[in-house]
Amino acid sequence: MRNKIIIFVFLLLGGASFAKTVNLSASLIDPTPASYPLPKSPVIIPIIDLDDYVVTFQNNNTNFSLQLIDENDNVVYTNYVPSTLTIVTLPSWLSGEYEIQLIPDSGDYYFYGTINL
Repeated sequence: MRNKIIIFVFLLLGGASFAKTVNLSASLIDPTPASYPLPKSPVIIPIIDLDDYVVTFQNNNTNFSLQLIDENDNVVYTNYVPSTLTIVTLPSWLSGEYEIQLIPDSGDYYFYGTINL
């Protein structure tokens, strides 16, 4: 009986997800007067979760370019994410704190947040 309890607890802990939701903000790419007027509808900020090196899109309805920026403002990783894709696995050689940017194909804005790998 004790072995069954240990196996149950092991499976329970192993099956738990430790994904964290990444808080994203929106910003204009070019805030000059030529980029105005702003869209009439509110910008829908994507919801993404990060679990180790796996980024999961909860409400991806557009195509994005995903970029990771280091502390020196260098682009260290970039990937195209079509609207049909819900999971992106980041390379395991990345480590540390990065700014994640999601840039839609259309629009004058982008989304950004901070992640730790």
